[in-house]
Amino acid sequence: MVGTHETFAVNAMVRTSGVVNDKPQIAVSQDGQVASGFGLGIRTGASCPAEAGGSCWAFWVNSSDSTNPSPKISASSLPVVPDQWMSLTGVYNATTGTVQLWVCAPVGFAPPGPAPATAVPAPITATGVFRVGRGLSGGVSNDMWLGDVNSVRAYTHVPSIVDEMTRDCRSTGA
Repeated sequence: MVGTHETFAVNAMVRTSGVVNDKPQIAVSQDGQVASGFGLGIRTGASCPAEAGGSCWAFWVNSSDSTNPSPKISASSLPVVPDQWMSLTGVYNATTGTVQLWVCAPVGFAPPGPAPATAVPAPITATGVFRVGRGLSGGVSNDMWLGDVNSVRAYTHVPSIVDEMTRDCRSTGA
């Protein structure tokens, strides 16, 4: 469990079997009472940069623990490719008040790259269960992950992103 109102980072190696019905998928989250405090995984539609092709890797924190939580999203322009391992690291920096995603693919290794940082006025304090493979919305489990999640780590600080991800991206994730 992480303090979602304090600086934290989450990292996971993920592989999706595909995007179904343009629905988000959450690989890692932490429950609030009604909504997840954060989500690491896949977003779809207007949440994604145009060059991502309709679905994208993303990290987001919610501004309210409600049925309509207004997520603040950092989304990658890298397209979601089924059956390909990816290393995702989401960072909420309480000092700068931003959320940012870092992404890299072990196949054809390239140095990890950041998605644009997004300002977060005030994230919720989610004190519920740290989850792998789903999120929480309207008080019920949803946005199930379709595929594999491996090597999940949580930090109460901002790790050396490039060093951590370089290590992850040189592995297969399996």
